[in-house]
Amino acid sequence: MSADLVGIYIVRNMNTFRVYVGQTANFKTRKQNHFNTLRNRKHYNKQLQRSFDKHGEGAFEFQVVFACSKETLTEHEDWILESYRNSPGGVYNQKGPADAPMRGHSPSQETREKQRKAQLGRTVPEHVRAKMSASSKGQQSHMKGKKHSVETIAKMKASQSGANNRNFEKPWTKDQWEAQSGAKNKRSKPVERVDPSTGECVEFANARDAKRSMNLSTHASISRACRGLQNIAHGFMWKYADLQ
Repeated sequence: MSADLVGIYIVRNMNTFRVYVGQTANFKTRKQNHFNTLRNRKHYNKQLQRSFDKHGEGAFEFQVVFACSKETLTEHEDWILESYRNSPGGVYNQKGPADAPMRGHSPSQETREKQRKAQLGRTVPEHVRAKMSASSKGQQSHMKGKKHSVETIAKMKASQSGANNRNFEKPWTKDQWEAQSGAKNKRSKPVERVDPSTGECVEFANARDAKRSMNLSTHASISRACRGLQNIAHGFMWKYADLQ
């Protein structure tokens, strides 16, 4: 994930398909901030926090859905947010982009100076420091301070090497490769990608073919969009070519 990209992202609950929609100028940092505050149970969006606590971190994914210029960030976030509001899963967002009047603006030097002076001389009490430290440590690993024995390491290596590995000296056949790529999968359907800005439509043999053509890591969100479980995937609308 490039830190230079600017655009719209979502944090999706893959169990319920509910999403949080946001904009950022640094996807990597924004993802880290979201998941760090969720793990520490301090996220500002209470609905997202409760859902994270209930379903666990493994049920959530961070996905870039649209790349654009900084000048059009809010405009694109508006229509993408509204699109997800009308989807079956809905959104965690409590307010629309218009409810954030300071977005895109920096405080004046005078305001910064007032904020700085207001914090002068303030100290964090010791008991508060202790709570902050404890909350950031998380759950301690059962292996902390321990090392595997030489015998255990040897067993772990042996279990994953040579004839013990189920794929050892078993290269895939042509049929297996074709089945994996979806070429012979009867459920594989041609899909259409529609640009929401221009209406341009491009057809692909299947979702995996679209993933390869767009150099994506997964085709899961494309399939979900085709099934109507989400409206936008990677900045485009999707549908099965044989569905009108």
